[in-house]
Amino acid sequence: MDEKLDISIPVFEELIKSGKLDEIGKVVVLGCGKGHDAVLFAKAGYDVTALDFAPDVIHETRQLAKKSKVNITTHNVDLFELPGRMLNKFDFALEYVTYCSINPARRKEYLDNIQALLKPGGILIGLFFPTDKREGGPPFSVDVDELTSYLNEAFFLIHSEIPNSSVKPRLGKEILMLWKKKIIWVKK
Repeated sequence: MDEKLDISIPVFEELIKSGKLDEIGKVVVLGCGKGHDAVLFAKAGYDVTALDFAPDVIHETRQLAKKSKVNITTHNVDLFELPGRMLNKFDFALEYVTYCSINPARRKEYLDNIQALLKPGGILIGLFFPTDKREGGPPFSVDVDELTSYLNEAFFLIHSEIPNSSVKPRLGKEILMLWKKKIIWVKK
């Protein structure tokens, strides 16, 4: 992957301030990294659950939450083996640089798991990177048309933009998309 980002993502800061997210609720941060985005949402009043498969990352997230004086629930869990108690539990799911790290052959399975985490009407907040059609990976390139095709089965696209506030090395190479889970979904 390119540089390590140890700060909150400005795109998410702007999104929270924008009012595009109708209400504050339960958010799951998928592949939480060091926890910066989880802390950002917790400081904004969201009930945050942070997931990651790496125990050391979960430890760092807990430490950052403690230092930031916010409560975050953390789970050391494989995103492909989610516990049943998490299903249909969240109002929002936050995706950033987890999708691009997953082997493209498993991406549909990952998106199905996100759909299962969200309540009907829940919103997937995805800042998808990289969209620059690079070869190899990780990070593996994100084909926006393919992503849209996958998500259209269970979601409605409610917002899409190429953010101007992306961190400089990623400017123009990522897309912010908000997808609302359909109330009734039948798996094909």
